Amino acid sequence: MLLTGDPEIRRAFAQRLLADLDSPDVRTRWRAAFELECIGALPDDAVDPLVHAALQDADASVQAHAAGALAGCGTPAGEAVFAALVAGATHDRAVELFAAIGEPATAALMAGLGSDEAELRWTAAGALEDLGTPSAVDALLAALSHRDPDVRHCAASSLGHIGGPAVDALLTVLGSSDPIAQAESARALGYLADARAFMPLLVALDDDDAEVRGSAAWALGGLHDPRSLVPLLIALDDADERVREGAAAGLGRSGDLRAVQPLIALLNDEDDEVRAAVASALGELAGTRALPFLIAALTCDPSEDVRQAAADALGEIGDAAVQPLLEAMDDEDEDARAWIACALETLGTSAIERSVADSHGHDRRLGPAHVREALAWTDNGHAATL
Repeated sequence: MLLTGDPEIRRAFAQRLLADLDSPDVRTRWRAAFELECIGALPDDAVDPLVHAALQDADASVQAHAAGALAGCGTPAGEAVFAALVAGATHDRAVELFAAIGEPATAALMAGLGSDEAELRWTAAGALEDLGTPSAVDALLAALSHRDPDVRHCAASSLGHIGGPAVDALLTVLGSSDPIAQAESARALGYLADARAFMPLLVALDDDDAEVRGSAAWALGGLHDPRSLVPLLIALDDADERVREGAAAGLGRSGDLRAVQPLIALLNDEDDEVRAAVASALGELAGTRALPFLIAALTCDPSEDVRQAAADALGEIGDAAVQPLLEAMDDEDEDARAWIACALETLGTSAIERSVADSHGHDRRLGPAHVREALAWTDNGHAATL
């Protein structure tokens, strides 16, 4: 029956199978879904029953074959799955169905990038990323100029994970005259970390638009090219805070320890977001020279974002941060002590206990009160054991 060339017979057979998808018998539903998948090209009225089966059937095998059958339904299948997503379908399952449909789902996903719901935009971008087809790349490139920054960021992140097929197109956009698209393409290239982007990003670091310069600085750090150090250090002095923030983040991503001292100097920047980026970068570089400066930022900075970034950075540095933090608990300011405790909690109980064991017999500044207070703030406080 499946091999017949008569379209009317094939259509009648498909209709009978679609009706069987509602059978209470799981074997009947499985056979129907399997044979619909084998048929290939299906009429438009097959889409809704297959989407329903793929999303809601109680049997995983029926769901899988229904998803495979949707690949034969073309563009209407993509539109139906997105409509189901809007109506509340599980996002992860919807992404799987988009992948099963393949290229014909691109149009629906492109439309989804403009949804009013942020979660739907992210789902659309993620599904396009998974497709990785030429049309998906084109759709994401077009979205780099979208009016909504969330859509642009979604597209840039997705392009940054697609890999090689997107690089040449992104380099073309980076050299365009649209600063919004340029900035997002630079960010995408930063995710890709392709060596071909070094010179174009270096050129973009001198762009008239501050957003482009900041994104280029962030992206350059991800290339891990030692030639990036000097341009990024120069960018730390840019008049625009977005560029200084991007340069600080880029230096953190670079892994180049020569950036530690210049970054320390920028912990006094007038902009909160720059100081937070500097603290995070110092954590990524795990520069122990920065410990007293990060502790000062943790306890004294007026910005909560900077204090949180400093706490996270001290956690990244690890065991070497424990003793300076314990000593800093002599601070009489309750708010400062709470932030120190936050950093110690990030480090964890075992790190505190190792540090205390190492200090016994030669560092009397770490008295029992320090230790008890530190451990009391951690998730698994063992104050009673010490």
